[in-house]
Amino acid sequence: MKLLAVVITYYPDLALLRENILKYIDFVDKLVIWENTPVFEREKYSIHFADYENKIMYKGTMKNEGIAYPLNVIAKWGIEKGYSHLLTMDQDSLFNDFRKYIYTVGQNVDQNNPMCYTPNPNNRFPKNGNIFYLDPITSGAIYDLRIFSVVGFFKEQYFIDAIDTEFCYRCHINDVKTLLISDSLIIQRFGDTSKTKFGIYISNYSSFRIYYIIRNHIFLWREYSHIMPKDKKKWFFYSVLLKWPFKILLLEKNKKVKIESYLKGLLVGLFTRIERRL
Repeated sequence: MKLLAVVITYYPDLALLRENILKYIDFVDKLVIWENTPVFEREKYSIHFADYENKIMYKGTMKNEGIAYPLNVIAKWGIEKGYSHLLTMDQDSLFNDFRKYIYTVGQNVDQNNPMCYTPNPNNRFPKNGNIFYLDPITSGAIYDLRIFSVVGFFKEQYFIDAIDTEFCYRCHINDVKTLLISDSLIIQRFGDTSKTKFGIYISNYSSFRIYYIIRNHIFLWREYSHIMPKDKKKWFFYSVLLKWPFKILLLEKNKKVKIESYLKGLLVGLFTRIERRL
């Protein structure tokens, strides 16, 4: 396995980012740090590793390109340079034992049938063996680069949310499997979660992020409801469509702008043409 890794950064916590990268950098052949922080503030949020200068490459376009576009650029570059697999990482995700994870992935590489691989986010699944799964997360996922010639690349219309889910649904439709390594833990942070004085947890997502979460999950529903897992449907209807707007109105700050983004996401998600070209 020749492993290329990419981590996309945007105003990162540099200490946390360093800790996270050091968990996996020794086990990859090349790491691309794609900087989405705007150029006028990039220097303050750039990270450097003196011991790994030959292993790290920096990319970016001086602005925030989201997630899908950088992943596509790096995947195409990896294919061109002869890498076999691509590891995609968020800036704030921490592996418990990457050595164990990459070993298990290597043991399950199928030379005839390329697959996706994903760790166990926040111990969501019991550690009772590897399972084929439909709805992984971007961070920690490993893609056999041959997959992209089968199903196409990531949908850039999605920009920052549900990109991983859409891609793996498309893989499922094309009989490309996603293997969840249940005993490989990755700690994944979602938003800026906090607990209110009423004991209720709120995400504190920005209005920008709320728009894409709502819009893109409606896109997913429109395209893939026929294969969407029941727990995903339940989460979307009850947590996102019903509970979330009430939590914003009752418990979060910047209510007006967040509700506006929420409603805009609903309308755009329902009535915008979904890009089919990949």
